[in-house]
Amino acid sequence: PSPTGLSLPTLSLRAGGRVEIETPSRRRILFYILRGSLTVNGAEAATGDLVRFADGERIVIDTHEQSIVLFGHGDAIDEPVAASGPFVMNSMAEVDQAWRDYRAGRFGTV
Repeated sequence: PSPTGLSLPTLSLRAGGRVEIETPSRRRILFYILRGSLTVNGAEAATGDLVRFADGERIVIDTHEQSIVLFGHGDAIDEPVAASGPFVMNSMAEVDQAWRDYRAGRFGTV
């Protein structure tokens, strides 16, 4: 288990295969299709698609061709989330402040 509760493994799937995954509740789960095409719970997905799942949803994958999928899952944080560009905060006001700080050079230099 990850100390942060976040996991991001890569799945390499053979053409013509089927995978069934039982997911625990209280996890946020997504697939990002890096390469290939497949059917996920009856819906078509292909390279570049992001697929999100409901809490505790069973996942059934049928592959049409060799595919690579980024399988992200993490603990539910039960907090509001606001995002813009690279910034993820709890409110848009915090995101806006982060942009102002960035533009003002308050993040230092690389």
